[in-house]
Amino acid sequence: MPYWLAGRGSLKEHRLRGGNPEVDVAFKILLYGMEPDDRKLKRIEEDYRSGALLTGELKQITIERLNAFLEKHRARREKARSQVDRFLKD
Repeated sequence: MPYWLAGRGSLKEHRLRGGNPEVDVAFKILLYGMEPDDRKLKRIEEDYRSGALLTGELKQITIERLNAFLEKHRARREKARSQVDRFLKD
């Protein structure tokens, strides 16, 4: 199934048949490191497959995880900025 068919053509069809996490990019992002809790990841997968979780809701979860990751990354980058500047000057 092509990645653009991870969800379904309509809300009714998605609720009835569910989504396909094997080809869904948002789910793959969670799977490969953005959701560290295996139980939560399993629940997300089950809900998406069953149609209880919509594609937009899955994307929102992924966005929240990515934003949390980026927030921590930016804070660490700022903390390290003086060390990088010092290293480049030497």
